[in-house]
Amino acid sequence: MPNVVPVERRDYGLVGLYTGLLYVIVLLVGGPLTLHEGVLAQTTKVMLDKHDFIVPRYGDAPWLERPPLPQWISCAICTVIGHCDREWNVRLGSALAGLITVLLTVWLAGRLYGRSVGVVSGLILATMYNFLRYSTLAEADIFLAPIVAGALCVFAYIEILRTPADDESVNFFGKRPWCVFAFFVLLGMTNLAKGLVFGTVIALAPVGGFLLWNFRWRSIARYFWLWGWLAVFAVALPWPLLAARRYPDAVDVWWFDLFGRLNSHYLEEPAWYYFTCSFWVPQPWSIAAFMGLGVTFRKVWQERSPADRFVWCWAWMPLLVFSLSQGKHHHYMIHYMATWAILAAQGTIWGW
Repeated sequence: MPNVVPVERRDYGLVGLYTGLLYVIVLLVGGPLTLHEGVLAQTTKVMLDKHDFIVPRYGDAPWLERPPLPQWISCAICTVIGHCDREWNVRLGSALAGLITVLLTVWLAGRLYGRSVGVVSGLILATMYNFLRYSTLAEADIFLAPIVAGALCVFAYIEILRTPADDESVNFFGKRPWCVFAFFVLLGMTNLAKGLVFGTVIALAPVGGFLLWNFRWRSIARYFWLWGWLAVFAVALPWPLLAARRYPDAVDVWWFDLFGRLNSHYLEEPAWYYFTCSFWVPQPWSIAAFMGLGVTFRKVWQERSPADRFVWCWAWMPLLVFSLSQGKHHHYMIHYMATWAILAAQGTIWGW
């Protein structure tokens, strides 16, 4: 990696302060909960009342469509606040998830490209309409975004930013650096929000694309590691096993939720749906993002820059993979808007 001017601590503070104030303003004027927000609000209140932290409930009925990490976070926030009877109480967790994703974007862009791109990337992501919207709604989707961002930031650190030791083991049973173990833990955590396997696919799509594009056997072998995959299962499996033990029919729900969207006409959209969404989901920064693609094109294809290839993989691979499914929705894209913000930052700085 070439020498870059690093992001300073005060930069994180200023971007965080700006993002926090923006979200607070939206939360204060947010209005009543939507129908979709009512799910998180009601399941959180019932979880606090019944002290059943395994199976969320919507009234008396179990709510098994999504893992309960958003409810756990909302319960913790409401416990600290002391009540759970205001709209902003259950929206605050989403705002914190959005803020963490913004700061992770500042870190990643700053480490890859320097201070200016890092700061501008964070500000752009914070002000992308769809990302801002879901960061201030009490919906489960945004809670996955910082987990995916965290996993891919750690992956970028492993493959691009650090200098591997010459004697680093790639044996299936061998030792790995702490950062590799952290990647697998975060990969397991992707199953605790939004849906089983859903977040894992979003995280692994750019990882697989990057490793194959920059084919090096040692890099690929690093992730064929027994203890890492055991860590994934140790984090990902306890909740579905406990929930299925209590409600065996939950397996049918998850099966439909996972495979029903593939070819059962659930949320059916055409194959090009996400490509058209890419013109408006990053608004008002769409033009800048496509300018960023142009600015980095030579680095990606001719100079073979690992940093730019990673950003392209994160921006495009989930879009391509999820285009194979019949079931599509534009809010699935918020989990890879971080790299569209990085591209938009480069386009904005170039244009300036």
